[in-house]
Parts: sequence; structure tokens; C-alpha cells
Amino acid sequence: MSELLSLGTELEFADYVDWNETTNIKDYEVVFVDLLDLEKRKDEFLHSYVPAGYKRQYNLPNPKDVLRLLTSGGDLIVCLPTTTSVKPSEDQEWEPEEPIPDDALIRPGTPILNLFSWLPFGLEVSDEPGKSVDEGSIDDGWKWYFDGQFSWEISFKNHIPDEDSVEYQFHSLVSNRYGEALAAEIMVKSKGGMLPTGSESNQGTVYLLPLVKTGHSFDDVAEKVVDNFYPEVDLETVGRHPDWLSEYAAPREKELLGKIRELEDELEEERLRKDLLWEYDDELENAVRSAFKDAGLTVGGEVKNRRDGSIELDDRVILLEIKGQEGDVSEENISQLIKWVDRDGDEFERDVTGLLVMNHRRLTEPNEREFQLDQERYGMLDRNGLQVVTSLELFKMLRGLEAGDISEADVVEKLKSEEIVVQFDEVESPF
Repeated sequence: MSELLSLGTELEFADYVDWNETTNIKDYEVVFVDLLDLEKRKDEFLHSYVPAGYKRQYNLPNPKDVLRLLTSGGDLIVCLPTTTSVKPSEDQEWEPEEPIPDDALIRPGTPILNLFSWLPFGLEVSDEPGKSVDEGSIDDGWKWYFDGQFSWEISFKNHIPDEDSVEYQFHSLVSNRYGEALAAEIMVKSKGGMLPTGSESNQGTVYLLPLVKTGHSFDDVAEKVVDNFYPEVDLETVGRHPDWLSEYAAPREKELLGKIRELEDELEEERLRKDLLWEYDDELENAVRSAFKDAGLTVGGEVKNRRDGSIELDDRVILLEIKGQEGDVSEENISQLIKWVDRDGDEFERDVTGLLVMNHRRLTEPNEREFQLDQERYGMLDRNGLQVVTSLELFKMLRGLEAGDISEADVVEKLKSEEIVVQFDEVESPF
């Protein structure tokens, strides 16, 4: 059975979170998002006056998490609102659950929420309403839903530009007479062969669906979508338990649930090590620092605009420049590290060197990657006493430490050596 989640509206066959709750949508295979519900209930979550420092009262999915869901084969089914953005009613003020501190700054203003801002791609949306539907444009697979004329409030341009690592295929499910899409199917695919979560597919789909005025409710539409596109979900077996059943626990239920949560947390932490294989930006930086901590090293955090982290050894401090990109090592990567070492050298009482950590060609499967470092870039590293290591080698390092093939002392020795390119050849390659 697929793992299903619903945001905003409770569905009998899916886990549920409201707009002021958080969840990790990457843990699911199919996510229903009822933006029409958020539009209708905006005054529950948007407020004209909010104290500075207090969290906002709504939680839309993070675009990065949405992209990970889609590029690992997950799907989104979005119930469209009637407008592109909402703001609170003029007299709607925030009523906190706890008293506001006397020294809290009350910040006036009218927050405007773009209801499409959480999607990981650029979407040209118009909220001019109309009634003219081109019935000949209805996709054959959706005639069970779009069965004739209906009023509409939202339309889309039939194109989404590709990005460096992701391609989008926009397919209209029904159009108005001007050729603008009123509902759409957007296939999202990673350009490389690398899958974020090791799934069998790296293509997911976003369905953008208006709630047509023919007696349908979001619950009806969601159930029919499951019937038509996810036959592995047996709707007859869900929702059969009485509501009160959850109030009772079997003798060892709580104990076993606790163990399951501990194992899930441990598994999630272990899976984060795979970020070394494909990630970039903050996720890669966190994975690299964690890898060196797992090797028993003292690791410092990121210092904004100065370094991505540091490793403290007994006789030196190694500053980190961490990069994930689709190309190989560039002069810019090395120059940035040189700049940081030169600028921050006086900050420490020990010698300061630098290590460039590269996740090169990050969307190519690891066994198909070749690390290339030409003479000019090798010379830049050598002249400045710097080293480079790939994040794939750090993945090998972790496996070697786990298997006992190398020790923490071996890792330190590598970092103190005169090797320009750090490699853990003692460890059998997993790629």
C-alpha cells in the first residue's frame, strides 16, 4: 500500500496534518494538498499583527522537500484555490496561546501569502475567472472528472523552463478557448541517474486540479484519483475502525511503538549519509561535517561567508570548502578556499590549511564518475598546501570505519599527509 498524506483536509485513507502542523513529506509516496481549504480558512493562520520572534502560524511544504519527493518518484495532487494569494481580514489579529511578553515588539503589517510559492518550479498563474472550456481539450484519462463546461478561476501557461538538474514536462488536462491550461499534469524528472532515496523511479508527477462546480468535494476527488491512479490502495479496508479504537492500547503497543520510533530515527540518520553521494548546498555541508565527526574528529560548524566548517587536529586547523556541482573542480572552488585560509589564518594559534570537499558530477551514478584534476588546478592546490577529497571517498571512509578496514588514526594520518588528492584505497569501493 502506498504511503499517503493529506494537508489541510482529513481523508479516511491518508495520514493528516493541518496547516499549522509540520511533517516530512519526503516520507510519503502520494501527498494531497488542499489549497482551497487554506484559502477558505486563511484567518485561522494569517494575522495582521504578529510579535517579532514568534513563529508564523502556517506551514507550507518546503520547496526542497517537494523536489526530493518528486525526483524520488512521489506524486502531489493539488486542489487549486480560486486566487493566487491571500491575506487576512483587516480586523484579524493574532491571539497567542500564551501571554505576549511585555518587551515583545508588535510588528504591524498585512502578510500576503502566495499560495503557489512552495512549488519547486516557476509557474505562470493567472487568476482571471471564466466559463469558456474547450471540451475537445479534455484529456481522455480525465473525462470522468472534467465532463463538460465549468466555471474556473485559475489558469496556467503551458510551459515550465527546465533547470540544471531537473526537467519538467507540462501536460494540460483541460484548456480554455485561449489555450491556457485549467488543470495540468507536470512530470518532474531528475536529469541525472542519481536517485535521492534509492527508489526505482526518479520521476514524480504534480496534478493541479480545480474543484469543478458539479457537486464534487475534495474528498470525492481524492478518492477517485486513488481509484484511478493508485489501484494498490484498497479503499474498502481503510476507515473501518471506529474512532474510539485509537484511545486504547494493547499491552506492549506503546513499548513497541517507542522502539519503532527509535529505529526510524536511527535509520533516517543513517540514510542521511547517502547525501554524500548526490547532495549540494546545506545538505551536503551537513553530511560532510557529520562524516568527519563520525571519524572521531573535532569539527567546527559553518561560519557564514568565511568557511563551510573546520577540522581541529593537534597541530593544525583545516578549513573546509564544500561544493556539490555537476562539473569537476574549478579554479573558483580552489580560489575560494585559498581566500578563506589567507583571511582566517590569524584566527587560530595553530597552522591553518584547507581541504576542498567535492561532490563532482553529483547527478551521475557514482560508478560512472571519474575524478579529474588537471595540472593547473593540481598546481594551485600544491602551491598553497591544500588538499582535495571527493564526498564519494568520504562515503568509502565511513564504510571502512564501520568494517574496521581503517581507523580514526588512519583518517588523521591522511589529512596530515602531503597527498594532494586524499583517497581511501584501503577500503573496497562500494561503487
